[in-house]
Amino acid sequence: MPFSPRATFLSWLLLATVYVGSLHADGLARLKEERLVRVRQSILELSKNREEPVRSGRFVDMRANLHVHSRFSHDSRGSLDEIVAAAKRAGTRVLMFTEHPAEDYDFYQDGHQGLHDGVLCIPGAEMKGFLCYPTGSVRGIENEPPQGLSDLIRGRDGLMFVSHLEERMEWRIRGVTGVEIYNTHADFKDETALLKALRNPLWLLQSAELFRKYPQEAFSALQDYPADYLRRWDELCVDGPHTGVSANDAH
Repeated sequence: MPFSPRATFLSWLLLATVYVGSLHADGLARLKEERLVRVRQSILELSKNREEPVRSGRFVDMRANLHVHSRFSHDSRGSLDEIVAAAKRAGTRVLMFTEHPAEDYDFYQDGHQGLHDGVLCIPGAEMKGFLCYPTGSVRGIENEPPQGLSDLIRGRDGLMFVSHLEERMEWRIRGVTGVEIYNTHADFKDETALLKALRNPLWLLQSAELFRKYPQEAFSALQDYPADYLRRWDELCVDGPHTGVSANDAH
């Protein structure tokens, strides 16, 4: 059977949600220890039965983290060393940065690039509604409209992904590389009860042990099936190929 990125992504998302309650429940309702235990048990069972797919040809699979911010961005404090160390712990071999552009630095010229402790860093930016990965500096063309910016960067062999699709459902950008079919930040924004709880210091103290014991399972509690993203992706794929990417949106 040919490799299907969409099938792989959906299998992962289903695993993360199947034992933590309804796909439409608020994340707070899913943060119950008995449910997190069932998630862990399910993951362990899947790990036992999982068979590594056999790859042919010259390409190899690498775990990559796309949509990553560092200290270059105004809303992140992560240093390159910290981010690379976390990537190595997770088995990530490629970091595709998406800094918020600013006047005091050039995200391509000054951004993180090359190998750092065995992890490949690729400079990019989150700008004008895109995750942009140019092949050189884009100083002077930042004010282009979305279609013009995409044409310029794609014309120079760069990559352009439409980001935060929930804000741009009407966009039809010709020649774009693809779109996000999941975004962690976008998924988190509708967790109203969980957001309220996170502002409560007492709740955080009471939940600290739960997060310590079940870090990944607790994180998965905020994840919902991205029906709106996938529906829009299907519509765009009718017009032409659109690579779907799952965005970590790490800060």
